[in-house]
Amino acid sequence: MRLTPSEQSLWEEVEPLMGGNARFRPPRVREIGEVIGRQEGELRALLRLLCRLGKVDEVAHDHFFLRETVTEMAAIVADLAASTPDAQFSAAQFRDRLDNGRKIAIQILEFFDRHGVTLRRGDLRRINKPRLGLFRRAAEDDPASDRGREASPVGRPDFKSGRGR
Repeated sequence: MRLTPSEQSLWEEVEPLMGGNARFRPPRVREIGEVIGRQEGELRALLRLLCRLGKVDEVAHDHFFLRETVTEMAAIVADLAASTPDAQFSAAQFRDRLDNGRKIAIQILEFFDRHGVTLRRGDLRRINKPRLGLFRRAAEDDPASDRGREASPVGRPDFKSGRGR
C-alpha cells in the first residue's frame, strides 16, 4: 500500500500542521480542513490510510497524532512511571509533562489504555511493560526495525503450549 501522488501532496500539506510545537495538540480533521481549504471526508480518508501505513495514530475520533509523537508520548509515560516509587502516575502529571490540556491528556491515556500500554486503577495508571514495545522507537541497527509494531504472541505456535520456554 502506498500513497498516490495526489495523496502524497495532500499529506505534505497536512504533516507540518501535526508536527513541531503543536505535536502534542494537533488540530482535528475539521480544523485541518479549514486551514488548508479541503473537505473533511477527503482528509479523514487520507489520515485513515496513513494509520494503516503506520505514519499516524487515531487517538480519539478525528484526532490524529504522528506516529513519532505517539512514540514520544509513550516514552514520557514510561519515564513518569519510572520516576515514582510505586511506578504509578496520574493524568495530571502526564498533562503537565506535555504542557497540554486535561481533555487531550485523558484522550491520549485512554488510547494507551485501549492498547494495553497503561493500566488504570482509579485515578492512577501504571505501565504494562510487555505492551510498551508497541510504541517503542526502533533501533537503527536493528534488522527488525522495518517490520512495524511488535506482533502479538497470539497465533505463534508456542503461545499456549509453552513450547520453547
